[in-house]
Parts: sequence; C-alpha cells; structure tokens
Amino acid sequence: MGVHPTVANAIRPGTIAPYVMVAYLLMAPPVSVAQTTSPGAWGPLASPEGFVDGHIYALAVDDRNNLYAGGSFDSLDGAARGRLAMWDGESWKSIGEGVEGVVYAVAVSNERVYVGGVIQSAGGGPVEGVAVWDGATWSALGSGISSPWGEASVNAIIPDGRGGVYVGGDFYVAGEVAASNIAHWDGASWSPLGTGVS
Repeated sequence: MGVHPTVANAIRPGTIAPYVMVAYLLMAPPVSVAQTTSPGAWGPLASPEGFVDGHIYALAVDDRNNLYAGGSFDSLDGAARGRLAMWDGESWKSIGEGVEGVVYAVAVSNERVYVGGVIQSAGGGPVEGVAVWDGATWSALGSGISSPWGEASVNAIIPDGRGGVYVGGDFYVAGEVAASNIAHWDGASWSPLGTGVS
C-alpha cells in the first residue's frame, strides 16, 4: 500500500497565489487528484465517494487557472467524464462527450483544449491519436497520426503560439506525410520536423 511516483503535474507561475496540481496513483485511500497551495498543505480534488476510477496521465492549466486532467478514467468524482475533465476551482466538469481511448497529453491555447494519446474518437467523431475541443465541439486535426507497425500514440503536445501545436510520441505518419515521432500541426495541415527522431 502506498503512493506511486508522481505521473503528471501542472504549475501556474506568476500568479498572485500560484499553486501546483499533482495527479498520482494511490493504492489507498481512494483519491487520485490532489492540490497544494502552500508547502505541506495537501487536499483532494475529488471526494472519497467519487474518486477517479482509472489513471491520470496528463494535466494542463488554462489562463483562468482551470485545471484539465486526462487519462484512462471513465468517471471522476461520481460522474462520467470520457477520459478528460476540468476542475474550475470548485467542481469537476465534463468536456463535451469526451474521448474514447487513453489520454497521455493535454495542452490549452487560445480557448482550445488539445488532447493526445491512443485516441479513436472525440465527441463521437473519428480521430487518430489527437483532437481539439474549441469550447463547443470536438474536431480531428486532419487525419491525425498513425503507424504502419502497430498502435500509434501522442505522448506530448505543446502549442506553437501561432494557432498550431507540436506533437511527439510513437508514430510514423502525421496527416499524409512521413513524420518520425514528432510533427507540427499549423491549424490546417501536418508537416515533419526534419527527419524526426528514432
């Protein structure tokens, strides 16, 4: 019994009261998300009656200090969430219909929430490994990512500051172009970063 090592964290520096959110896996008690606002002071973000029923692998915070958590969970704090949920400082909220698969990466930019992982659908529509929520609907990023050798995944996402994102993971194709494990989405199309990484 005990706590596994931290698997994800999100830090909001430069705020009046900066905080750190940490998601971790617990054997007991049944709480999987915790918050600290000062050294040594921890508190759960889910009630013992409504803990996370899976793992949390990714966290991100937007400009309004809303926390987004993604992972392999179906429910969080007693309600269905579809692998992704938002904490607004008081309660957890669902993000549309969520996604199917497992979320390994979350990023927020310009009111858009990007998720990556081993994802087959978002909001009921087909996607390949990566999707975006615009506040009202889920969309695919082109034809997403894939690999001819098996299951592809997006394990990291970072906004480029110009309306696109960089993604990294385990894949060989992004859109219709060869891209070895790292690629860029400019809002309309995919492109490789040189010869990528192997």
